[in-house]
Amino acid sequence: MKKTILLALVLLICFSCQTNRTIIPTIQGSLRQDFRLRKPIIISFRDSRKTTENSQQVIESLQNGLKAIYGNNITFKSYFDKTDDNSVAIKINIKEIGAKFGIRSIQYQTYTNQITAVSSSVSTYWGSAVSTAMVSQPLIQNNTTAQGYWIGTSYLDISLVDNLHSEKKIYEFPFVGEDMKNNTLGYKSASIAAQNSWDKVSSRFLDLIDSIAMKIIESE
Repeated sequence: MKKTILLALVLLICFSCQTNRTIIPTIQGSLRQDFRLRKPIIISFRDSRKTTENSQQVIESLQNGLKAIYGNNITFKSYFDKTDDNSVAIKINIKEIGAKFGIRSIQYQTYTNQITAVSSSVSTYWGSAVSTAMVSQPLIQNNTTAQGYWIGTSYLDISLVDNLHSEKKIYEFPFVGEDMKNNTLGYKSASIAAQNSWDKVSSRFLDLIDSIAMKIIESE
């Protein structure tokens, strides 16, 4: 009976609310004023998420954030454009930025004592006697409960196209960040989990661009 109620609860939660939440990611950082590249780094975005209704907003937000940080040291092109010779391109394939709702079933046991009183009376010539016995018997009860939570995931599949050197190469950098939050605040918990996962990825993404820019400066 309890398992049936639990299943009904899970189905009610899943079908009565949206189980996916997305955010518009932002990139923030200090202006890189210490260098100016002769040839800007080419940056391209592609959104390959399953849900892409806010794709343009996501890409524009990321482009605006990068432009505010790197200025003329970067330029934007289409994802499938060919990379020019003597250039470096960073192609970012957006795989996931958001949070998904899940149900975790927890089974546990509780232990209680059942107290039973047993009484008996005896009548004799000398009077009546009453005896009472207290019997304690442990009871084990199996319980099942459901817990809702949000898993925030940000996943960027980054390809670095190196046409700067004579031996042209492509390097792959998968950046993934995750965070989990209980469904205490509903959709706000989902947004927090998604934002936390994105913060982990965006900081590493900026580190990668900084590292590439330093390598370019050293080779110029």
